[in-house]
Amino acid sequence: MSAPQVLAPASELESIRAVAPAAATWLRAGWEGALATVEPRLLDLVQRRMAVGHGLALETDGGPAGREGADPLDEAVAAFTDGFVRHVATRRPELVAVLRERLGRRGTRGLVDALYVFDQNARLVIGHGRLFDPGEFGDAAPAAAPAEPKSLAAANFLLHDAALELGALDPVTTELVRLRAGSYHDCRTCLSMRLVVDGRVVVDDALFARLEHYGADPAFSPARRAALRYADAHMTGPHQITEDLRTELRTHFSTAQLVELSLDVAAWNYQKTLVALDLDAPASKDGLTGMIINPDGTVQVAPLG
Repeated sequence: MSAPQVLAPASELESIRAVAPAAATWLRAGWEGALATVEPRLLDLVQRRMAVGHGLALETDGGPAGREGADPLDEAVAAFTDGFVRHVATRRPELVAVLRERLGRRGTRGLVDALYVFDQNARLVIGHGRLFDPGEFGDAAPAAAPAEPKSLAAANFLLHDAALELGALDPVTTELVRLRAGSYHDCRTCLSMRLVVDGRVVVDDALFARLEHYGADPAFSPARRAALRYADAHMTGPHQITEDLRTELRTHFSTAQLVELSLDVAAWNYQKTLVALDLDAPASKDGLTGMIINPDGTVQVAPLG
């Protein structure tokens, strides 16, 4: 039986197509690439587990995990997918070993890139359904197909660039959200880097040290606390975006800023692929590394000021 049609591509969201058409293009390309990358039997299993993990299907629809006589690869893929959705910081090297033995390194990386696509699309679709009203953005043009075919990995990287080239949010909010994501997912690469603007680090060590308890800390403005609450809800479960949080966010941010915020979190959450495979090495062995975001959304190393 085919997977339940409960996962949907975020490229169909009018909010993203209207505000960030380039991001919609790469969301579409990533979705299509994910479908083509994972072999059909495992794709069915992954989509079922993903739907269960996001509360979109019942556990009975979740596939063969735990079933007597199940293929060890199926067991590993099911458990790995569950952990990827719930909290990727709970690293499972024994599952990665099974995946690499059966799928090879390239096949394992393709599977994890596909998990990222399905996971973030689900979070965006659920989240935007709670943040925005039907028809709020009018009739946006359909997501365009890429001008030339791109691999799944390339589509994911280009989505990252398309999200970061948006400029409606201030850089401090962008960096706080990035660091919050790095802390939640325990990404050693992300936490080893600091955003630099005009030669200066935008979030210093003192503010970063207070980030864990931002909720009642006056060092963070009401708008930035709301943005961080959204980031937490997106990462831990977008069904937690309550009417109160929606009101708070829409008090402080425009619709374009909220779309950018959601895409920022989704883009930084690509760190989940590195953490899941235990590939998140610090950017340098010599302490923190500066980075800048170029106008086209690409990231490069920069001196720390």
